[in-house]
Amino acid sequence: MLDQAFFAVDEGAFAQFQALLDQPLPPTDKLRRLLKTKAPWDK
Repeated sequence: MLDQAFFAVDEGAFAQFQALLDQPLPPTDKLRRLLKTKAPWDK
């Protein structure tokens, strides 16, 4: 991300950010379809 943008946050905001990353959303049918789709360069 640093090659695209730099942002600074306080310790509390960073802790919230880390908590969100540690608890990913549950998989959905749309995500499952995406993961089963071949990449264009693999076709």
